[in-house]
Amino acid sequence: MRSENVLMGNRIAEARGRRGWNKAELARRARVAPSYVTRIEQGRFDRPSADLLGRLADALGVRVADLTGTATAPPGESDLLAQLRLLTSSDPAAMRAILDTTAGLSPDEQASALRFMRDMLIGARALASAAATAAN
Repeated sequence: MRSENVLMGNRIAEARGRRGWNKAELARRARVAPSYVTRIEQGRFDRPSADLLGRLADALGVRVADLTGTATAPPGESDLLAQLRLLTSSDPAAMRAILDTTAGLSPDEQASALRFMRDMLIGARALASAAATAAN
């Protein structure tokens, strides 16, 4: 087990404990399997996806950076925008297009548009992964 995975698992368990939730409740709210919560809290999950970390963070009412213990976003950048940066890391043009598209929106409209784009990117990745699995 890598120490950063153990530390992240501890942060998730602490955040869950502050809410008074058991692992099953966190799993239900984050829309993940209870076994996933157990594995990640024990530090036995290497490289969790941005999608799964985002779901846990959203359910717990914290930022992904709070769970990972890293500064995933430059100062002043939202956690949602940081998640999008992770999702588009292999395609910088996609991130530029997202920023251009949301530039003139109000903060509420921008947050809504960014959530939509994040969810669409996550869905596209899931479909690509399922198609690759089916092809094998």
